[in-house]
Amino acid sequence: MLRALKLLLGLGRRRGRVSRGYDESQLALELEPPPRKARATERTHRDDEAMAEKLLRAHEQLNRERFGGSLSRIPLRVSRRMKSRLGHYTHRDPSGEGAEIAISRRHIRRHGWGEAIETLIHEMVHQWQDETGQPVDHGRQFRAKARLVGISPRARRDVA
Repeated sequence: MLRALKLLLGLGRRRGRVSRGYDESQLALELEPPPRKARATERTHRDDEAMAEKLLRAHEQLNRERFGGSLSRIPLRVSRRMKSRLGHYTHRDPSGEGAEIAISRRHIRRHGWGEAIETLIHEMVHQWQDETGQPVDHGRQFRAKARLVGISPRARRDVA
């Protein structure tokens, strides 16, 4: 198979001689996908830092009360860019880093703190899925855990 791949890429024999310049280890490195570029990280606007701190304290309290303290402490941010979503959970990367919860500033301002907390709990259920090795989705396990922690598994609202 490697020989066929080399021939396909033009790295094999040509006109009776073996091309030089590549060995199999170099070929293997070239076939690996390029590393993902780090995306620009949005930060909480300085005027929204108090809201983000309040969300972080709520996360800590809800983690103790509804998740038995099992969730990790992760960054929480208020997003001014979210226009069509209420909140978002960013998955951990393979090293276990990079998880984050973002809540829409527009959602907090339009629908109030109580609804923002419901959204936070929804995202915490996704965090729970991620940290327990489950698929992060809205499937059967998500719905069961959402009910267990006291929220509707069908939390949806128009942001606009």
